[in-house]
Amino acid sequence: MRALLDVLPAPEGSARITPEQTEAAQADLEALPASYELLVPVVAAMPKGLRPVSVSTFLLLPDPDLENDDETTVSPFEWLCAGGDPEPVLAVARGLLAD
Repeated sequence: MRALLDVLPAPEGSARITPEQTEAAQADLEALPASYELLVPVVAAMPKGLRPVSVSTFLLLPDPDLENDDETTVSPFEWLCAGGDPEPVLAVARGLLAD
C-alpha cells in the first residue's frame, strides 16, 4: 500500500501529516482489501499534477466505460475490486487532464 502513497505527489506548501494522522491512516490501510494494490499502476498512469481530490473522484465515481455483468456502471475502484481487467481503467487514467 505504501507504493500507492509514493506515487501521489504532495502539493507544494502542503501541511505535514502528524504522527497521529499517520497512525490512523495506517490502521485504515491495513483494513483495506488486497485489491487496493491494483490501484498502484492506475495512480502511476495518471498525469502528474493531479490534485488528490481529482484522483479520488476518478477512482470512486462510476465511469460510463465500466459496466459490470448486469450492465450497472461502476467506479474504477469497484471494477478492480471485482476482478475486472485493469486495462480499461488504465486507459482512462492516462487520458485524465492535469489540474
